[in-house]
Amino acid sequence: MTREDYLRQRTTPSFNLMYEYYKEKFDYAKHSTFLPFEHFVQFMQMWPFARDAYQTVVDHFDEKFGVVSLKDKDGQLIKYL
Repeated sequence: MTREDYLRQRTTPSFNLMYEYYKEKFDYAKHSTFLPFEHFVQFMQMWPFARDAYQTVVDHFDEKFGVVSLKDKDGQLIKYL
């Protein structure tokens, strides 16, 4: 995933970002089965901490790609840079 791809996906929460993180962190030596996207989504929909996991993913990619949030004087998001 490129920085541009990430910025396009960053504005709308989806399982795509989480799946990208899963693919990036998956270790074939440690884990037995790599889940296809559909199974990954099913698992995440049942997992009670998916919202927390999503925030971890966003924090990871924000740091990886050096993304900053541009906000107005009231703290409302204008744009990701």
